[in-house]
Amino acid sequence: MNEDKMKLEEAIKIVQQIKESEYKRVEEGYDGHKIYAESIETVLQELENKEKTINEMAEYLAIIRDCPNEDKGANLDCENRCSNDDSIYAECWKIYFERKIKEK
Repeated sequence: MNEDKMKLEEAIKIVQQIKESEYKRVEEGYDGHKIYAESIETVLQELENKEKTINEMAEYLAIIRDCPNEDKGANLDCENRCSNDDSIYAECWKIYFERKIKEK
C-alpha cells in the first residue's frame, strides 16, 4: 500500500468534521447545506454498516481453521500464532479478501 495515502480512519475523521461544519451552516441559516450534511451522514453510516458486515463475516469464517493466506506466502501464520484465537483467524480472512479484491 502506498505510504503517502491517507488512512481510512483519518479520512473518516475529516469527513465527519466537514459534516459537522455543514450542519453548523444549516444552523446559521444556510439551508442549502443540509443536503451536503445529510449526504455525508448517509455515506458514513453506510461505510460503518459495511464494516460491521465484514467483521461479522470474518468472525463467522474464523471457525474455519484453515489459514486462507498460507498459499500466498503471507507473514500471517494463523495456526501457529494463536491456534484458539478466533480474532486471529478473522483477521486472516479479512486480509485474504482484501488481497482478492486487489487482484481484480
